[in-house]
Amino acid sequence: MGGPWYVTRDLGAGLTLTHASSGQLRYNGPPSLVPPGGDVVTNFCLHLHGATELVQRDRLAEVDAGHGVMYDHNRPWSMRFTRPGQGLILRFPRERLPLDRGDVDRALARTIAPGLGTMRMLSGYLRELDAVAAGLSESRLREAGLVALDLLTMTLRGVVDDTDSAATDATLRMMRRYVRDNLHDRDLTVATLARRHLVSVRHTHTLFAGAGSTPGGYIREQRLLAARAMLSDPRYRDATIAEIAAVGGFLEPRTFERAFRRRFGSTPGVWRRGRAQKTSVRGAESALVSIPRAGWNQR
Repeated sequence: MGGPWYVTRDLGAGLTLTHASSGQLRYNGPPSLVPPGGDVVTNFCLHLHGATELVQRDRLAEVDAGHGVMYDHNRPWSMRFTRPGQGLILRFPRERLPLDRGDVDRALARTIAPGLGTMRMLSGYLRELDAVAAGLSESRLREAGLVALDLLTMTLRGVVDDTDSAATDATLRMMRRYVRDNLHDRDLTVATLARRHLVSVRHTHTLFAGAGSTPGGYIREQRLLAARAMLSDPRYRDATIAEIAAVGGFLEPRTFERAFRRRFGSTPGVWRRGRAQKTSVRGAESALVSIPRAGWNQR
């Protein structure tokens, strides 16, 4: 097959897409390179040809052509190619995923089969993006990268729900999905969540307790994650913090600011300025795309 080669496209906002071939049978990732408070960089790899085995967190994923797998790039990992081939690698700061940290951890080193509907969408989109990227402007590449991240987020939610299925009640999975789809609803409370799913408030608390959380805590966490994703996203740079708080279901901007500071260690304004400097968004035309951010509804 010849030696390894790769072509990398900068998608802006910390994202890249690389088309690479494997020229050796084994790759070993570095020891942890994440400094205290530093960013974790994550890869999603779509295998186009060949087959590989990836190990991270003592978990083995066997990946064939058409399958996908995600792993943290700057934390220990190893990859062994049983059949050399090619793949597309979407690299991004892990914090850009609007998912619980635990959910992302559970999705690492999991084989994602092409039969999953959202995986088919993601696979087709990445292949098409790789084919046309050379002719796209910087602003269009940035838009395309964010759409790819949206599709990956939807795909990972399906993976996490599947891994939860053996241990988590189906009603809880439906409740969690309902919360993620209705974060904009200011009337989303434990009582409305219980009523919507025809169970008691007490049973709702029991279901969430079995998963190590509370219903109110889960709603608040999802709202904060969605708001943080918007603050980090150049598509919403013209939205005020109050508007972002409202989309996330917070009644009062001050309540949102206090909750955000407690969760992430800084105010929303400081977070937004830090992300803008870090990703070096350079005066591009940032247009809203037709696919909404996963995990919340635009109004």
